[in-house]
Amino acid sequence: MNQQVKQLIEDTKNKWHLSNYTLESHSFFQEKMDTNKPGFVLSMTWKPNSSASHDNTEEDNELSMINIDLNLDSGHVRRMLFTSYNNDLDESLFPNQEDTEAIIEWVETQSGLEFGRQFTLTDKSEIELTFQASVDNISVFPSGSIQIKFNQEGKLVQFSVDGVFPDESQLDWEPFALTSDITNPIAQNQIQLIEIPSEEKEAWIPIFVMSSVFITNDGKKTLSYNKVEQPQSYIWKDTVLRWTEPKEGKLPTVNLEPKLEFSEAEVFSQVDLINNDLPISEDHQLTITEKIIHFLQMDYPQDSGKWRLTGLWRDAGYIFARLVPVEKDSKVIEHKITVVIDSETFHVLNYVDTEELLKMYDFLNSADTPVLTEAKASEKLLPNVDISPIYVYDNATSRYRLCGKLDSNFGVHAVTGELISLDKL
Repeated sequence: MNQQVKQLIEDTKNKWHLSNYTLESHSFFQEKMDTNKPGFVLSMTWKPNSSASHDNTEEDNELSMINIDLNLDSGHVRRMLFTSYNNDLDESLFPNQEDTEAIIEWVETQSGLEFGRQFTLTDKSEIELTFQASVDNISVFPSGSIQIKFNQEGKLVQFSVDGVFPDESQLDWEPFALTSDITNPIAQNQIQLIEIPSEEKEAWIPIFVMSSVFITNDGKKTLSYNKVEQPQSYIWKDTVLRWTEPKEGKLPTVNLEPKLEFSEAEVFSQVDLINNDLPISEDHQLTITEKIIHFLQMDYPQDSGKWRLTGLWRDAGYIFARLVPVEKDSKVIEHKITVVIDSETFHVLNYVDTEELLKMYDFLNSADTPVLTEAKASEKLLPNVDISPIYVYDNATSRYRLCGKLDSNFGVHAVTGELISLDKL
């Protein structure tokens, strides 16, 4: 066993007073903990010794296990889960359920993050607290989250840190400069007509909404959520897929087995690690497009010219492709095909078509023809648009830039003109 791993296991045993527990298993997996590169997590499962629990059956011991995940580089806790939601460890190791300040200090110690500077409290109930990534109390995107849960006895039974938590060194401070004079014209351009399924009305409901977007602090550029979240390897495409004749047969789909765990040798030698940021060359893009067309010729033989390839990217050791209809409708549930491709042979391995999801709403009546104009809908929506500061990650500079988050929780019914809270739909 690697000396660093051995030390982390020993430190964990001492820190949490696990002398009556045995390390049942440990493994390694990759996780994005830094905006620039993925890191590795040491995941441990600790099981009570049978000698320490004479009254417990083997089944009881299985249910009393503790899962602890550590950042392999820093040793900070990423997750801690008591599988039976029953925490029998020393109470002095954990904060009191009713002492929010003590909970925050405990979270800071375990995560290595600083409250106010890197995360803030966003939701609190009797048994659960949720924190979100922020820099000086300003939200960030993509965001990290922290959750901490207590059982009915007030004992901590779950703690998790997910995502990335930047600090001031990763951004350039500037005063927030966006005003409604700047954002209203942009908001007007974001208004669109969509159809939302309503089982209560037994129909699709046509509603004007404002599509959420980020605006750079100078007001000169907008960034969609999808664009910000796209992986580094993402390639935007705009290719209508056509063929002259269908092909016989069906795609022989393959069960996908994304690599989730890594061996100790792989982790410390950096050999055979998956790099989802590798670019996809133009030659490979052409080959992939041909393979996708071949797949469509078999499984969608009559659809020549009906599908558009809009993007390619790497994930979990595969290449993914996104296909959308050339003639799109307004339904909020988008019809699309996600194609999974072998990253070496470029053969199509499997695919997911959202048509099956859409078929669940076949019983609904079609949406009524809109009566309201977009201009009239805009008059009702603009007073209900929110603009708030947020730091958005910029792949080009590997830094966070101050933007305004433009969104609205309201829509306007395209027939009745009624202003509707989207939370109620």
